[in-house]
Amino acid sequence: MEIERNRTTKIYVLKGKKDEDLLEIIKKAVKEKNIRSAFFTCIGALQNCALAFYDLDKKKYIEIRKNKGFEIASCMGNIALGERGEFIIHSHMVLSDKEGKCIGGHVLPGNKVAGTVEIMLFELSRELHREFDPETGLKTLKLEEPL
Repeated sequence: MEIERNRTTKIYVLKGKKDEDLLEIIKKAVKEKNIRSAFFTCIGALQNCALAFYDLDKKKYIEIRKNKGFEIASCMGNIALGERGEFIIHSHMVLSDKEGKCIGGHVLPGNKVAGTVEIMLFELSRELHREFDPETGLKTLKLEEPL
């Protein structure tokens, strides 16, 4: 295990509106505010879900798409910089339907807001970085100054 010390510098409160894409709301705020690294939480409701499960053996995502309404029971993620300086949003979400049945996974583009979403975005003082890990096939966090 590696541990790196970091702290929040600013907190942004985002409100998404009906028909907006969940990840696009976050991307827009990150670009507008020039945020380099952050973590976030989110609650609200969606018209559909666009999630994925990562099959570690096959090193590929299996998409999960449903066209019905969901409540966001839990959503969290982080924003880090990739090897070319691009920002990468990594997020997981658990959704519940009207019967209380839950579905969850990695957040993909295409989650359309139903009503509203509320996002708390916590900017970090030190940049997070991701690099390709051949063992997992994923871009994983690279800690710069582990404790």
